[in-house]
Amino acid sequence: MSAANQFAIAKASSLALVEKLSKEISKDVLRVDTVSSGSLTQSTVGILLLGTHVDNVLFGGPAQTEGIERNDEIIEVDGIPAKNDNVSALLIGSDIPASPVKVVYAKGGPQGERKTAVLVRMATSEIQDRRRMFELFRTIQDRAAASKDEVAIEAAANAVELWKQMWNADHVHDSKIAEKVQEVQINGSKLVSELTQSIQTLGRIGDALAGPASVAVPPSPLPPSGAAGVIGLTLDRDAAGTFTVSKVSAGGAAAQSGCIAVGDALLAVDGQPVTGLTAEGVYQLIRGAEGTSLQLGLRRGASYLFNVALTRRARPAAAAVTSYLG
Repeated sequence: MSAANQFAIAKASSLALVEKLSKEISKDVLRVDTVSSGSLTQSTVGILLLGTHVDNVLFGGPAQTEGIERNDEIIEVDGIPAKNDNVSALLIGSDIPASPVKVVYAKGGPQGERKTAVLVRMATSEIQDRRRMFELFRTIQDRAAASKDEVAIEAAANAVELWKQMWNADHVHDSKIAEKVQEVQINGSKLVSELTQSIQTLGRIGDALAGPASVAVPPSPLPPSGAAGVIGLTLDRDAAGTFTVSKVSAGGAAAQSGCIAVGDALLAVDGQPVTGLTAEGVYQLIRGAEGTSLQLGLRRGASYLFNVALTRRARPAAAAVTSYLG
């Protein structure tokens, strides 16, 4: 076997291993899909609604943890105006535990101060356990109050407070773990990208030193123009070079995932950081053959990092192409 062939095979094998490593790094290890018995949904944000009005929140649930309270009013969910007939479906969304949902709400009622919270859906079974504990403590408190026994009243109040502190500490702990895991994934994706570039460079050097190969290693074929797949995202690029989702087209793969919202920042495509790329360069990464998959690394708000796996779909009719830049 010629030296050129050896270089070509080594390069192809190395790139295949890097691709496998990239997929392992990008796995969503924080998400756990849970089937909850006796419930119509797998996930919840812990809000009890009367129309768009917050009738109550479950202690320890995502809404309570992020500051949403009884009598607040839901205004928007993932950029869509909340109405009596759609707010529940919008909050359920993808119905996947650990998936994010952005909620705009008004404190104390429709005319209150507008606030925004990113809620991370919780497994229904888990929050049902918290609800049962909460109801148990409330029953104990009510009975202690009815007995007018000051010692019992104080003991019940202390127990509830300790329980709340425990759940709050647990939430902070879980959040810190999630942030660290996502930080490692982002940094790992960057290193994989650098490693890929190094292998490509070494391959070119090897080709130059060894001379032409008798058997060429063909590149991955580009899809024909008619088979190009898209995911239904429109991006804006600001002065700092950050790509932000400006539109999620209805019916596209991104919209169907239920996980991507207007305002999310795109960080990487299949592990390759988009920093420094042109808009066309980013769209070239996003587009591909219909039916193929890709993974986007995104940031929501200042620090919430997450990955979304999508499958490219056929480009819509010509009249709608302008809404499907990627």
